[in-house]
Amino acid sequence: MVSQETINLLRDGCRDTFSSLYNEYWHKMFLIAYRKLEDKEVAEEIVQDIFTRLWRDREELEVANLENYLFSSVRFEVIDHIRRNIRREAYQKYVSSFGTYSDLSTEGTVYFNDLASSVNRVAATLPERTRQIFHFRKIESWPVARIARKFRISEKTVEYHLQRATQILRHSLQDHMLLLFLISWYFLKIFP
Repeated sequence: MVSQETINLLRDGCRDTFSSLYNEYWHKMFLIAYRKLEDKEVAEEIVQDIFTRLWRDREELEVANLENYLFSSVRFEVIDHIRRNIRREAYQKYVSSFGTYSDLSTEGTVYFNDLASSVNRVAATLPERTRQIFHFRKIESWPVARIARKFRISEKTVEYHLQRATQILRHSLQDHMLLLFLISWYFLKIFP
């Protein structure tokens, strides 16, 4: 188990302490990720990202048991990776179901890309904390409780930021909402 003194040294930016933790836990964390994902590169990337965040956010680190924190982080990241892949595969399956209608999928792709760039443009104007919370929830698919822990705020506050972001996006993207409605209606008429 990692001592409180080690955690304090890490918070203070001691590179030797970080290197020791990295050397001691990297392989163990990698094995956890690899066993679940069976993909060496993804497992390495997940563990590397966890250690990168650990170093970047070391000053705000508030954990009683660093070892549990590291292993829990691996589990959360593996679950998030699997969840994102399931969504991506479902989306690809959905899109491929329209494969014979190439002109429609091309037109849909143009509309989707236009909408995505508009969402990104509006999201960039959100207040910093609201934008970060929106990103973690809607892009990274983090649960509200995990976001609350990351920012050390209540779940109600996370919900407030998400509601605020949604209102701003909805207001700013009103023109696209009509377009999305028409596209949905059109596809429902063609593919009942």
